[in-house]
Amino acid sequence: MGSGIDSLRELYDARRLEEAWREYEQLRQIGPVEAEGHLLGALAARRKGDLRGARTAFERGLDLAPTGRVLGQLRMTYGATLREIGDTSAAIEMLELFLADMDLYPELRPVANGAGHHNLALAYRTARRFDEARQAYETAILDFRAENLLNYLAWSCLNLAWLCCLMGDAERAEDALAEAEGVCDTEELRWHLQIGIAFLEATTARPTDAIERCEGIVKKAESAPPEVVSHAYWLSGRIALAAGQMDAAEGLAGQAVDWAIRAKHDVRPLQDASELRREIHKAKVEKQRGA
Repeated sequence: MGSGIDSLRELYDARRLEEAWREYEQLRQIGPVEAEGHLLGALAARRKGDLRGARTAFERGLDLAPTGRVLGQLRMTYGATLREIGDTSAAIEMLELFLADMDLYPELRPVANGAGHHNLALAYRTARRFDEARQAYETAILDFRAENLLNYLAWSCLNLAWLCCLMGDAERAEDALAEAEGVCDTEELRWHLQIGIAFLEATTARPTDAIERCEGIVKKAESAPPEVVSHAYWLSGRIALAAGQMDAAEGLAGQAVDWAIRAKHDVRPLQDASELRREIHKAKVEKQRGA
């Protein structure tokens, strides 16, 4: 194995993440590390779940004022990491900057323009800037279609469908889910497709179908992604609240929170579950006042 940054790159490419992080730290102790070294260290930290360590490494790399590909990769992955940490405002700022300066790293455009818009859409959604999130998802979908990046296309379609359900646009949500269904080629994607269909069913006044689908997800909770299970409880809780079943809704919201906490790197389920809890509390207060 080579020395210095070559060794770090080999370790990261082999997904030997703990070793890559240790190599990065050793390089920092020996002397100055170039921006790409900080990028690789940050990526290793992020993949192994150390988002705080990743943030520090990203900032060290950007402080060196890199150019070209390294600058673009630092900005995009740092923006995505900030979103995962929950620093939504900083994530939006970084991702908007990344996209605005795409001409500085044109070699990244074929993949990164769509990925940048997808990550920006996720951040906008967390900030409840729904119209901007929708526009960003639509841009990402166009890019991923053009580049035949089917896995990325599936995720953008699924996320757009969810957003459109939140916005009450069932027709666009249905179209997005239909496109996603054709390219959902992994178990994780298929789980997300199921909860997306359940949300569409609830949005189109089919609560019984939605609840049955959510119950099917919950029965297989240990096999499903935790964010999907959280949203199954959340959606069931929304339906219960709409039916005036506030105690049931409260219990379901609690389960949604518990599962959301397990969903690392995705703040949306916890945000949604917490908002449902606030809606339930508000409904209970209004009911008591009217009694």
